[in-house]
Amino acid sequence: MRRLTLLFDFVKFPVYEKIVFFRKVINNVKDNPAFTNPDVSLRVANSLVNQLELDYIAAKNGGKAATAAMHETEKKATEIFRSLADYVDRVAKGDKVIVLSSGFNLAKERAAINKAELSASSGYKSGVVRLKRRAVKGAKSYMWQYSINDIPSDDKGWIFVGISTQASYQIEGLIPVTKYCFRSAVVTIAGLSDYCSPVFKVVE
Repeated sequence: MRRLTLLFDFVKFPVYEKIVFFRKVINNVKDNPAFTNPDVSLRVANSLVNQLELDYIAAKNGGKAATAAMHETEKKATEIFRSLADYVDRVAKGDKVIVLSSGFNLAKERAAINKAELSASSGYKSGVVRLKRRAVKGAKSYMWQYSINDIPSDDKGWIFVGISTQASYQIEGLIPVTKYCFRSAVVTIAGLSDYCSPVFKVVE
């Protein structure tokens, strides 16, 4: 049986996604009985993530010096989380449940890649997200909703943001460096469809 391995995908995340991802990992590893003696200090890791967020905000409003400082902190934070990922991978020994309990992602078997029904991308400025979904023949309009952080347990947890006649929508005024969940439904002559599978996006 092929050994499942931890995925080091976070190395290529943009800075704003790293901040959210690193915080999730710290919260998951902290007080987790599977990880009693991490190779790195979670206190130091948390301090680096806090500094990275401050540097990211400064770089958005600053010049070359602020950007250079952000990338230096990003490099330090990424290295410490590489070490933490190595530790988790070593402890888990390919156990899917243990790896996922850490907040890190798991490498998946190769599979056929299908185009997602809905996608979310960064907009023209901070706090803006562009949503685009597969167009549906005969659609009268499209409904758009979001939630913050995780998928709500019921429909009441979703926030309605708008309706459009096109299979795309732009949302403004979102909170930077925050994870959002988006979904969409189609209005046809037969009524309102089920909402599509949600997609996550960390707002830049």
